[in-house]
Amino acid sequence: FISGYDSTDAQSGVSAEERASTVLAQAKDGAIFLMHCFAGNTKTADALYTIIPELQREGYELVTVSELLKEKGVKAEPHNGEMYYDAVLNP
Repeated sequence: FISGYDSTDAQSGVSAEERASTVLAQAKDGAIFLMHCFAGNTKTADALYTIIPELQREGYELVTVSELLKEKGVKAEPHNGEMYYDAVLNP
């Protein structure tokens, strides 16, 4: 099963620790976490210093979306210019 999750990292009032806790609490096989990279959003980068080692310690492997879809046997087809729309919503 593949599913996307919000890491709450676009909300300025959410600390790096809260962002890490949110991601780690929702982690499961096939999870895709949306995390933002924009000017001034250093809390997300800080949270990754907790998230990545902890997920690896728990035995998770971090892969690209393309790798995840291939592993799950989902064929990705472009839909209106969006590569993963159909693959994730209509496997």
